[in-house]
Amino acid sequence: MPRDKLHQSLDHLHSQLESTGKVDAAAREHLQSVMQEIREVLERSADSGPDLAGATTEERSGLVDRLRDWKEQFEGEHPTLTTTVVELIETLRRIV
Repeated sequence: MPRDKLHQSLDHLHSQLESTGKVDAAAREHLQSVMQEIREVLERSADSGPDLAGATTEERSGLVDRLRDWKEQFEGEHPTLTTTVVELIETLRRIV
């Protein structure tokens, strides 16, 4: 189920951010902001049906776009984080 995969990827990314001291403030802040938005959508959607049923298509697409922007901007500097971000993007795309 994509919801479970999203939770796993978010938890993994959170752990990576905590253990990686090399992430600059802008990259960290951007990722944390998107992660929080995804968590909020997941919470709102918990009673609305499967996956992200409580989120609008625009909201889901916006999350994917923000993650892609991060990936394009920081993938060279943070390849390990990028792998997890790509997992999040793919999971969200399956839902969108």
